[in-house]
Amino acid sequence: MKGPMPLDQFWFWIMLIPLGGICVGMVSAIGDSIAKIAKARRGSTEELDQIQKELKALQTQLTHDQKTQKVLEFQKQLSISEIENIEEKTLPEGIAVFLFTDIEGFTSLLDTQGDQRAFELLQKHNDICRKSIQAHEGLELKQLGDGFMFCFSSAKKAVVCASEIQFKLKQLSKHSHTPLRVRMGIHAGEPIQNERDFIGQTVSLTERIMGQADGGQIFVSEVVKNIAGMMDGFQYADQGARRLQGFSEAQKLYEFQRIEAISSPLESEVEHQLEEMENKIEGKNKPRIS
Repeated sequence: MKGPMPLDQFWFWIMLIPLGGICVGMVSAIGDSIAKIAKARRGSTEELDQIQKELKALQTQLTHDQKTQKVLEFQKQLSISEIENIEEKTLPEGIAVFLFTDIEGFTSLLDTQGDQRAFELLQKHNDICRKSIQAHEGLELKQLGDGFMFCFSSAKKAVVCASEIQFKLKQLSKHSHTPLRVRMGIHAGEPIQNERDFIGQTVSLTERIMGQADGGQIFVSEVVKNIAGMMDGFQYADQGARRLQGFSEAQKLYEFQRIEAISSPLESEVEHQLEEMENKIEGKNKPRIS
């Protein structure tokens, strides 16, 4: 039988108890503490107390690191969950309908209205677009600066949604007394799907079609016109065949319009001219900063 454990050995084991949950990454720090303990066996109680404090600090640090790791793991799981939730809405397989939007003259808006005012208008524009897209079962793929790339599984829903957005933006412009004109392009085809993105000629052509429109206009391809068909309250205005950059064949384009919006073109033109005059008058009446 061995004799009773010496006092210094008793302290040695007492000091090791807090180390039970410490991970491999703390080994070097623990080794230093053990060396200090071995040295302290010949020292004072104060030195042992100091070592005990150091060990508790190591244990506290480990607990904090473990919690941080768990938070990171949870965030990773949440991100995966969010992606899966988006994928449950499912990206269209096969034929997909794309809608590209872009604010006309946004750089000029920044210059005339200032960053803060332009940013507020941009936020309202984004809100209108996103609410309309959600209502018409579309999917936001990308925000492209002051525009968007949306996707639909229905050509009818895409064109009606675009028209609704234009109508709401026109109301916003009247209310804010600041013209906010957005050009839009819609095309359909069978793109290449790359995870949460689409690439290929269908996507590129949609963007080119948008570039042909002026602010406030919705240009659609002949494919979209044929798929969506005629709808009450709307019409397709022929824009002719146009050569688009990067495409060898001319593309037949149409402007998708609300019929009531063009029933009295003279009235619309007069209204537009009056708005321009009001903007000029307001600009002249603004106090100048010298």
